[in-house]
Amino acid sequence: MLLKLKNINLCVFGTIIAMIFCYSCRTVKGINVAYGQNRTKTDSEFTYYFKILDSAAAEVKNDTIVRCCIGPIAFMEEQTKIPASSPGGFAGKMYFTKKDLQRWHQWYSTKHKTKQ
Repeated sequence: MLLKLKNINLCVFGTIIAMIFCYSCRTVKGINVAYGQNRTKTDSEFTYYFKILDSAAAEVKNDTIVRCCIGPIAFMEEQTKIPASSPGGFAGKMYFTKKDLQRWHQWYSTKHKTKQ
């Protein structure tokens, strides 16, 4: 009987943790709830996300892969339609390459700037 109660408690605990994780990572109507950012094509948002990605890339001088930044990666992929090189997972893409960052910068300087 005691063993059954422990299993039930673990199942309830696991379910609660899974629900919290899913809720914190969801996206609703263009708003990335986990990062609290409205996804629109403004210069200030591109500047904000480029600062995050550039600073993360600068920290790994001897590597081509940068492991971080799920929200900024998703934003860049969505706006530029240029996918990051990493495989997608449940929470999103977990890393990008310096080549991806270079391609996003190039897109921004040629495509986005000329639209305005």
